[in-house]
Amino acid sequence: MVTEKQILEALSRIIDPDFQRDIVTLGFVQKLTVDGHTVSFEIELTTPACPLSPVFKKQAEELVGALPGV
Repeated sequence: MVTEKQILEALSRIIDPDFQRDIVTLGFVQKLTVDGHTVSFEIELTTPACPLSPVFKKQAEELVGALPGV
């Protein structure tokens, strides 16, 4: 089963170009849960209308979806 640590490590590869830091360090990853093979979380950005929102969503789905057991 995948761990929260593995998920956060994967998500830390997503860099916010405005802050030049990863979304985990910036505290954008919220409400992370692991239930068997199902993982859910929210990415809370500084502004709801952030133009990078769909980019972050796609990257997060690809990175976490590639983890074994997800």
